[in-house]
Amino acid sequence: MKNYIVKMKSVSNVVNMADYLLNEKHKNHKNTKEIIELTNNYEDFLKANLEEEAELEIKKQLAKKGGRPSKETTLSFTLNFPKSYKVNQDQVKKINDLVLEDLANYLNIELEELKRKSYSVQHVQDNEHYHLLVSSILNKKKNRVIRSRSALTFIKKSFTMHTDKILNTSIEKYKAKATTEECYDKQDILIANKQTKLAIKHLIKNETDPKNIEYLEKTLNFLETGKSQKATNNLKKYKSKNTK
Repeated sequence: MKNYIVKMKSVSNVVNMADYLLNEKHKNHKNTKEIIELTNNYEDFLKANLEEEAELEIKKQLAKKGGRPSKETTLSFTLNFPKSYKVNQDQVKKINDLVLEDLANYLNIELEELKRKSYSVQHVQDNEHYHLLVSSILNKKKNRVIRSRSALTFIKKSFTMHTDKILNTSIEKYKAKATTEECYDKQDILIANKQTKLAIKHLIKNETDPKNIEYLEKTLNFLETGKSQKATNNLKKYKSKNTK
């Protein structure tokens, strides 16, 4: 089964993350028309999370278990609707409520507990999406399942199913027209680009054939000037020539 795009990352500072989601002036939100709290509210979410994080650490110290405090106690999920889909606040809220119901069952916890320890925020943009923060401390103890890849896969399937039901769409009929930049985080692209350039510089340093050096230098130049497609084609020429 195909799924619509859902991304997950660990959060080390839940206060900063929640502030970011509501910050209308942040550079990443310049095209955001409106920011809407879908479930829970900022103050209650932070109060529940920070208090229970502190309680858990105190219990651990009293039990003399030692160890460092957990650095990442919250998971951030970004649920992205296909660019061509138009959704309103009521539809997004219904989808989110249904995803939370499914997730509570998957984690084997009460829905009210999950809602208390989660926070959903919709960013109204041309590229519609919403954010879901979920504490990894549920029922006053660490929940390993929410941090797993299987939980991410489950959320993707739930989000896909309810999106299609509420919007009367079909994942099977949807054909993504995403560019590389839309499929990957900008940070991932920058890291991959840097690694590629370092590898090419290493090849140039160890290459003796002037023609091959010319090919590699052109490729490096294309990468550094942003002409990635030409760089890819040029590198393919080099590889095909040197693997015959």
